[in-house]
Amino acid sequence: REQRVDKMRKAVNELPPLHRTCLEVLLFHLARVVEREKENLMTSWNVAVVFAPTIMRPDDIAREMSENLAKSQTVQFLIENCDGVFLKNTE
Repeated sequence: REQRVDKMRKAVNELPPLHRTCLEVLLFHLARVVEREKENLMTSWNVAVVFAPTIMRPDDIAREMSENLAKSQTVQFLIENCDGVFLKNTE
């Protein structure tokens, strides 16, 4: 798991600074939504399914449906590991 966090951190750090900051703010907000899962029924998977198509929009709309699962899994991972991806930033 730690290797995956490290790889994700490196990928996120390649984003333009404003995009990275926007993603960080959004993911920490979504993590707070998930913390209230018992009240709102929004698990990290549910939130990922809702937000992944917007966060990771493809250039080619034909690819949209074929990549939904991988995108949702990636966004779920980012939500569940946002501390490790964003706060342990050593680069």
